[in-house]
Amino acid sequence: SHSASGPMSGPGAGASSESGGAGGPTKSMPKPIAGVKSFWASSVGLSELYFPTEELYSLLRPLGIKDSARLHDVFNLVTLPFIVAACAAYSADRMAWAPFIATAYAYFATDLLWVVVNPACVKSPSVIIGHHLLTMVYILLPIFHPELRTYVAPALSVELNTFFLILRRLYHVPPVSVCFYVTWIGIRLVLYPY
Repeated sequence: SHSASGPMSGPGAGASSESGGAGGPTKSMPKPIAGVKSFWASSVGLSELYFPTEELYSLLRPLGIKDSARLHDVFNLVTLPFIVAACAAYSADRMAWAPFIATAYAYFATDLLWVVVNPACVKSPSVIIGHHLLTMVYILLPIFHPELRTYVAPALSVELNTFFLILRRLYHVPPVSVCFYVTWIGIRLVLYPY
């Protein structure tokens, strides 16, 4: 939290002067996401993350996207099917290793960057960042150990369960819940131990 003399307090908080001269034009900075403090702020000297949230969400509100978490969920609902399709294609020998791993890596790198830049989009940003970094390392291991390639697609198939987890968060209806539990049990309790 900021003290009374902190960088975001006072009547001029949120505004910066472009010219620096008296009477020169000033430009207001975008408002910070409400209550969001950057968990890495201390290392880079920032106290808040700024995004043009009001303008962005006023454009997206008709689509049901009203905050950063919802926007991130929609991003995942659009992109995760590509990861699942790539897993299926690679497992069926219909996709070469390079495009398969590039698809997976592009998703994790994009989502990692999203969470680093806007940690408010998830409940536990440090957990997601750690998970994505580890995943990005382990999916590169088969470059040096090609015999491990057969395990990557089954491991990444868990993203099907992630898809239903997010869909269930947005649309908590019985068919989605059934798909969530079937994929959770099938992938995490049957496929993984196998």
